[in-house]
Amino acid sequence: MLDKLKWEAHRATFILEDDFRNIRSMGRSLKRACRWAPCAAAGAGFNAVRIPFGYWIVTGPAAHLAMLLLRPRNSHNLASGELYVGPGLDFLDRALMWCQRLGLQVLLDLHGAPGGESGERPCGRERKDWRWEHWRLDESIEALKIISRRFQGHPAVSGIAVCNEPSEKVPADVLCQFYDEAVRAIRAYMPPDEVSIMLPVYRTERLDEIWRLWTRAFDGFARHANVAFDLHLYHCFGAWWRRQGLGSHLRMTKRHRKILRRVPAVVGEWSLALPDRALAQSDTKDQAYKAFAAAQLDAYGHASHGWFFWNWCDSPDHHPGWDARTCIQRHWLAQADLCKSGASLIPAGGV
Repeated sequence: MLDKLKWEAHRATFILEDDFRNIRSMGRSLKRACRWAPCAAAGAGFNAVRIPFGYWIVTGPAAHLAMLLLRPRNSHNLASGELYVGPGLDFLDRALMWCQRLGLQVLLDLHGAPGGESGERPCGRERKDWRWEHWRLDESIEALKIISRRFQGHPAVSGIAVCNEPSEKVPADVLCQFYDEAVRAIRAYMPPDEVSIMLPVYRTERLDEIWRLWTRAFDGFARHANVAFDLHLYHCFGAWWRRQGLGSHLRMTKRHRKILRRVPAVVGEWSLALPDRALAQSDTKDQAYKAFAAAQLDAYGHASHGWFFWNWCDSPDHHPGWDARTCIQRHWLAQADLCKSGASLIPAGGV
């Protein structure tokens, strides 16, 4: 584990104001709105960043200990060793100050809930023994309340994602109940005409199940204004994707376009990462990446709440399809396609 000073040094240097300035100056600008629709000015840069942060940034990693004394049934979390460094809300304060100064909008993303919304690395660290009961839902709501109260009325904040990529092991009724409570907690401070709320479905395979429960049992979209599902549309994880040729990947983007036409959604993460088989079926990798990018931009332009490319800076030498700067510099993400797409949103590095 890195000590606190090293973590603070990393956070102080990984993403700087110049990075936000470069984000603002690249691509296609969008207007300041909860739905992130296109603006009239071309070439002015991306309009928004999605900033991931772990719960420990809000409360510190030991915040759950007092609650555990009151709720001994959750005592298994005491052994989880949540070795994070926090709180660190000053880093979010600084990022939002830069974004306001530069005219960037921000989607705040609780990217690592107390106990983890899954046992995967995006929650902070991988846990092989994770169970959905480890997710401390009450504390997640409290973290969202703190964030909402702290940044209510902030001119740069136009969205909040209540968690990130919840495991499919979490029962759908538990997930929807959490979403309902999270929306109500956030709305106490952030009204729907100012802030969108994103509810992660993660994989489209689970969309129908959660859609039915959210709309029928919870009447979610009718009761809560300016709320959307968060879909992460990757083509590189799992054996099925690795077996597909480039044509199959392009056809799947058309299927995703149909989904986005009927469901209120943000494409919260996507990239140009492709399996080797798909890349091998084009004359050059450049051609494959360009075709894949154009197809995705065409599809995701139909998302009611826009899209975010993962990531702004992410191993450009080894995994260029994940690095927005590289994808733009190599013209895989073409200016013309970005301008035709309904949104152009880039995430900044997490804290």
